[in-house]
Amino acid sequence: MKPKNAGMPLSTIDEEEDDQVSEQRMIAAGNLIARIDRVFQNFRQVIDTDNSISPCVRDTLHALLDKDLVLWREREFAATLRTRRRNGDEHL
Repeated sequence: MKPKNAGMPLSTIDEEEDDQVSEQRMIAAGNLIARIDRVFQNFRQVIDTDNSISPCVRDTLHALLDKDLVLWREREFAATLRTRRRNGDEHL
């Protein structure tokens, strides 16, 4: 039984492997972002359901979470793009 890429030039095989790795990294980054979003959502639920937190403090905490989440997403996307550029991904 022949391997699926038998007879293909090595450069084509390398490009396919790079594409697969790049796609896997993007999927991993998306999964990480989804997990972090869930953590932030859990924080929001705690903030909203804890009666000892005043409405003013509650609003401030939500604003801080919004700011931190945006900053974190920007850093994560930038890191993913840097990795893809470093690996020669031309689909950017």
